[in-house]
Amino acid sequence: MLRLLALALASSLLAVPAFAQDEDPPPDGETDAEAVAADVEVEPAAEPAPPAPTDEELHDELRAFKDAMQTALNERDIDAIHDAVDANVIFTPMNGQIVRGPEGVRDYYERMLGGPEPFLADIHTTFEADDLSILHDRKTAVAFGHSDGHYELSDGTTFDVEAVWVTTLLRNDEGQWRIASFSYSSSMFDNPILDMQRKYFLMYGGAGLGIAILLAFFVGRRLGKRSS
Repeated sequence: MLRLLALALASSLLAVPAFAQDEDPPPDGETDAEAVAADVEVEPAAEPAPPAPTDEELHDELRAFKDAMQTALNERDIDAIHDAVDANVIFTPMNGQIVRGPEGVRDYYERMLGGPEPFLADIHTTFEADDLSILHDRKTAVAFGHSDGHYELSDGTTFDVEAVWVTTLLRNDEGQWRIASFSYSSSMFDNPILDMQRKYFLMYGGAGLGIAILLAFFVGRRLGKRSS
């Protein structure tokens, strides 16, 4: 009887280690808590947001953008102008037309500068800001200033125009500025178009007046001869 009890006790003691060895032991030098922690996937920490640009940095961006647009216009780079406008852009050129949307801007400049028979054979314009742009919420800027433009028409006529301009720009999440609106304006009382009209009026009007006087003179003489 004692032998049977001793045998049963020995068998139970042997079974406990055998059962405990069913799970893989942790690697040497690693505790159970460390093993569990290693199995947990740790998400990488989010990168900190870049610092907001300073006012001076924004003004530098706007100056660079103005220079790029001036170059695009003078080099007749219609694609660059198209890509620099907002999806809802409103553009008012000096002819008083209202142009809407990027494709409207492209169509306008294709008629003026592109195509086989452009209205303008050549253009050179400089834009100058009259003051620092007015910044709103670091994503909107209102700029204004003046421009001096030299234009050559397809018929060879050339003239210079001084104009003022106002534009609203939007800064997207990539830090790029886009034109939301742009408006040109020149004096209706003092501009080269009016000067040319006055010149033609005086030239052709004077010629017409001279012709009318000559006609009146010869008609008067003829009528005088008939009456005599």
